[in-house]
Amino acid sequence: MLITRGNDPHKGCLAYPGGFVDYNEDPLNCCVRELEEECGIKGTNPVMVSVEGAPGRDPRTHIISIFYKVDVD
Repeated sequence: MLITRGNDPHKGCLAYPGGFVDYNEDPLNCCVRELEEECGIKGTNPVMVSVEGAPGRDPRTHIISIFYKVDVD
């Protein structure tokens, strides 16, 4: 699933739905929370697929992304 970015950087481009992990939040809980916040879809059973963190990937700062496969209805 992809979304269209609403903010810079890369406003208008396609991206995976996501966001930032809150302080004291488990990344597994974050991924299903962000899916619901961004797409209105409830997900379950997140399974990590990949971690990406090459410097320079995001112009704002060094960002580390964790990708999950999530079951949805």
